[in-house]
Amino acid sequence: MRLRRVKSARQRNSGKSAAEMEAKTLDDSASANLLEIPPFELQPGEEPRDAERYQLDELLRYHDRKFIANLYVALRKRAPTAAELAVALDELRSGRCTKIEIIESLLTAQSDGQSPIRVAGLSSPILRRVSRWPFVGYLLRMCSGFMRLPVLIKHQQEFEGYALGQQQNIADYLNEVLAPTVKRHEENAPIITDLSVTVSDTVESVLILSDSLAELSARHADFQAGLQATLERLQIEQAQQAESRLKLQADLQTLTDAMTAQDQALDKVRQTQAEAIAAQQEFLIQEENLIVEAQKVVLAEIQERLSEQLFENQQNREQSISQDRVRLSSVDETSARRVAARAGATPGNEAIDSDQLPGTDLDSLYAAFEERFRGPRDVVKEQLAVYLPLLIEAPAGTPLRPVLDVGCGRGEWLELLKEKGVHARGIDMNRVLVNQCTARGLSATTADAVDYLHTLPENSLGAVTAFHLIEHLPFRSLIELLEETRRVLRPGGLAIFETPNPKNLVVGACNFYSDPTHQRPLFPEALQFLLEYRGFAQVQVKYLHPVEASPFQQAEPGAQALDGWFYGPRDFAVIAYKRRMQNQKTCVP
Repeated sequence: MRLRRVKSARQRNSGKSAAEMEAKTLDDSASANLLEIPPFELQPGEEPRDAERYQLDELLRYHDRKFIANLYVALRKRAPTAAELAVALDELRSGRCTKIEIIESLLTAQSDGQSPIRVAGLSSPILRRVSRWPFVGYLLRMCSGFMRLPVLIKHQQEFEGYALGQQQNIADYLNEVLAPTVKRHEENAPIITDLSVTVSDTVESVLILSDSLAELSARHADFQAGLQATLERLQIEQAQQAESRLKLQADLQTLTDAMTAQDQALDKVRQTQAEAIAAQQEFLIQEENLIVEAQKVVLAEIQERLSEQLFENQQNREQSISQDRVRLSSVDETSARRVAARAGATPGNEAIDSDQLPGTDLDSLYAAFEERFRGPRDVVKEQLAVYLPLLIEAPAGTPLRPVLDVGCGRGEWLELLKEKGVHARGIDMNRVLVNQCTARGLSATTADAVDYLHTLPENSLGAVTAFHLIEHLPFRSLIELLEETRRVLRPGGLAIFETPNPKNLVVGACNFYSDPTHQRPLFPEALQFLLEYRGFAQVQVKYLHPVEASPFQQAEPGAQALDGWFYGPRDFAVIAYKRRMQNQKTCVP
């Protein structure tokens, strides 16, 4: 029903013709022209002129607000502020001050930097000052009032004429404005009637909409009530959750306090344990230092005794060997003569071994052979320097872990170790080579390798080295050398054995036999196997000194094999370590 009323109201509003709408538009434009009402002024419209001297009548012809505004523009050369305008209007409208008194107050309050403004027609400043005295001023003002009474009567008559004139101006203005307004109202009466109908329809529509709005308000109230209930339920749940959270926080705080107390107790236990461990470690270090010092003293005494005993044994052995050689020489000479006699040979045709010739110095012979074929000392030292990092890593070369060079020869390795501050000594069976080493200030002794190692105690050396020695030994002597080397090395001690490489065919088939004292070439993998079998650990093969300027560097089939056979490394070294004891924490590098 409400929707039908709204639709009917809309249809009545839309049923007007286009002509009626156009006529209404013209009437509205005419009405707009008639409604242009001119402003009504009861005071002069012009503002006071800008000058430094005014006549009193120029300022008094304005009234009320306009008087105050023009007075500030004339005397202060600016518009009054809102506070100044309010105060001045209050004084004027309440009758506490007259216009002349307000003019006098503004003239008196002129600032120092402003040029003085004068108003003709005012009383003198002295008279104004005297008029403010308590009693004299009152009499003076009374006299002045009596004297000005005719002027005041004239002013009253002028004011009455002015008021009647202003009333006539107001009547003329109203007649001028109201006549067009009444005429416009009569012309717009039909339009107003239609407008009232439209307004009534609009009011009816508004009432219908207000009913709908009331219904929506009721629904909104129900929804808001449900929402409020939901919010209250959520607040209750949040309160319960907050209570549970507080309880959990309290439990967590209790648990945290317990854990903190436990951690503090553990810290105290750890601190106690750390102090006990530190004291124990300090005691162990002191005890170990005492043991080491005692071992050093005992070891020094043992080494001194062994050196003396070794020297005596060596002298006795050399004497025995000399005697045996003399006996063997005589026996061999007799046997050779017998054989030659049996064969019918003459003494000039006897085949006698040079080792059996009396007076032959093989040590000097081999020393000269080494000088010819071993190479310059500087080159040999440069080639041997590759082993220095191994000694540092072992570690070896300290007073408690010295280095023994077996078959030291001319002493290039011993000299290099001495330059690096490494504790080392050497042995060799060649007396001439040993004398050359001692002449250079090196520690060297004439002795057989296996026999000398027999005299050393277990775990007494940090490293054993042998460069181009093992190819001179029979197989049984080689095995004995490896066994004794492992015995005298300290746990983690280093063993280095360098020998010619038979994988280079030129070395294995030709150059190896340039030294008549060589027994047989040793295959790298075979020597590696022997050391591993005798109990050495981390055994590795290192190939050294390849031939330069190989023509088989190109990547052709078989070129790599030819390069290895003819231009490959001329030497190799087997590097091994004595196994550490199981209770030691550190590992061999």
